Amino acid sequence: MEKKKYITLEGVKLDIRKMERPELKGIYAKDILGFDFYTAKYKDCEFILLEPTNNDCSRYTLTQFSDISKGISDIIGKPVAYLLNNSIYHEENFMPNKRGVYFIFSDEYAFLPFLSKRVNK
Repeated sequence: MEKKKYITLEGVKLDIRKMERPELKGIYAKDILGFDFYTAKYKDCEFILLEPTNNDCSRYTLTQFSDISKGISDIIGKPVAYLLNNSIYHEENFMPNKRGVYFIFSDEYAFLPFLSKRVNK
């Protein structure tokens, strides 16, 4: 049995659920192998979290992150954000508003503008 995983967003503890293989239909195999896929829900907004399987994001460029998240979002129909544990490399490279790449750095910092767009309607 897999250990229950959660994230904290604006002081709220959110359970995240690892997605099953049938839910990933249409996703490229390289993306399935490169990331763990999770679903999360915050204030009635469901979104997908991608966590690199080896916690080494330095092999991806910002353009690749953008292309991957856009492709997955188009297939699944939900916004996509990256769940990153190593913020040292990424704080310099994942600046807000660059190519639509959204992220959470552990419990320290998050850039998820799609939440405010959906929640404040």
